[in-house]
Amino acid sequence: ISGTHIQAYEELYKQVDPTASNYINAIDAANFLKKSGLSQATLGKIWDLSDPNCKGFLDKRSLFVALKLIALVQNGRQPSIADLALNIPAPKMGDPIDWSISQSDRQKYSDLFLTLNPLDGRIP
Repeated sequence: ISGTHIQAYEELYKQVDPTASNYINAIDAANFLKKSGLSQATLGKIWDLSDPNCKGFLDKRSLFVALKLIALVQNGRQPSIADLALNIPAPKMGDPIDWSISQSDRQKYSDLFLTLNPLDGRIP
């Protein structure tokens, strides 16, 4: 399902099931899938395709199916089980957070830290 993007799918799985319980309840799964930015109607179709036996939750495999269906839609295709083997980019699930800071900000905060007279690199 994930093809060459297995690492991306694994990382997404860890976000929604950090304990690797292989059980993602419907509320948590739905909230996670909403990060895709797709419409409620499209996500409803994706859920139905990902949970064809109406279990009411997702396991790792069915989450991967949902993620691949999201990726298909994000790449201009219809959500279709027949297209799960297509090699397309991994799904985009919300905006990634950029934690980097500029060199000038780094220097400013470093100088500020030093004004606090740290001991062994720590502030008492």
